[in-house]
Amino acid sequence: MFAEAENELSGATTAAYDAINMVRRRGYGKTISTPDATVDIPSGLSKADFFKYLVRKELLNWVEKVSVNMI
Repeated sequence: MFAEAENELSGATTAAYDAINMVRRRGYGKTISTPDATVDIPSGLSKADFFKYLVRKELLNWVEKVSVNMI
């Protein structure tokens, strides 16, 4: 949620990237404090493109929860 708020207020800042990438690394079983190009979102995104990555992440989380509850 921090990454979403930071992006909305200030754009795709380093703090926003760090927040979302730490969550992604944890989800992929990586060391959360170490950058990993295999899971980190690409740097240099516009505010709108950063938002698209965040929305995609939330959508995938929602689909996963719905799928698990249907089983």
